[in-house]
Amino acid sequence: MAFFSIDGVLLHLPTFLQAARRQDFSWSTLTLLLFFGVLAFIVWRIIALSNRSSPPSAHWHHHFENVNYSPQQFYKTIAQLVKEKELPNVSITTVTYSEAGIFSMKRDYLRITRDRLVFDICAAPFAKGFFVSWWQIKLPSQREVLISLIPFLGRTILRDERGKTYFEIDTETMYKDSIHQSVLQAIDAITTEKGLRALAHHERNQLVESIV
Repeated sequence: MAFFSIDGVLLHLPTFLQAARRQDFSWSTLTLLLFFGVLAFIVWRIIALSNRSSPPSAHWHHHFENVNYSPQQFYKTIAQLVKEKELPNVSITTVTYSEAGIFSMKRDYLRITRDRLVFDICAAPFAKGFFVSWWQIKLPSQREVLISLIPFLGRTILRDERGKTYFEIDTETMYKDSIHQSVLQAIDAITTEKGLRALAHHERNQLVESIV
């Protein structure tokens, strides 16, 4: 009895080719799906890292008791004061944060940005009063985002990068001081309009540095 036949192979060859094509198609589809899955993950990581800021490095706030004031008017006043100072490379936008979880109410913040250093300013009612605060954060650069994607070595490379020059530190400090002074000037406008006492020296300069 013969176990191998040329005629049998030729007879079933079309069936074998169809099965092979189906198998190749399945592997091609799987490879394609895997490729787009990896690409989607990389894009998601880049977007997530681009939007992720460092922990807040400084914070300031003041609470007015028994005072009502429009947050939007306060933001408008600050924006105008910042524009009048003609600070270089500064942009002013509005961002929205959740007050608590995903399904909580949203709160608008005034965002002032120079390079990657950001001030998120909040003005909102609280109980019978009104409060103002700002949070100072730093956004990552595109280069930092890409380097951080390197497995194991990304964070090490970023830690070993050069420090800032004296001039970079000086101009950054001037920017920080200018934004804080703009917030204080906007608050002074409120105290004048409402007939309230002016902020004391310690209230004007009570910064909380490196809070995290």
